[in-house]
Amino acid sequence: MKNTENIQIQTQKPSTTGTETATTGYR
Repeated sequence: MKNTENIQIQTQKPSTTGTETATTGYR
């Protein structure tokens, strides 16, 4: 259930997701 929470957090701050997306590889 952590994956779903991570996706929600990324949608909240798409500006800083640039680095987080690289780790998740979702976007």
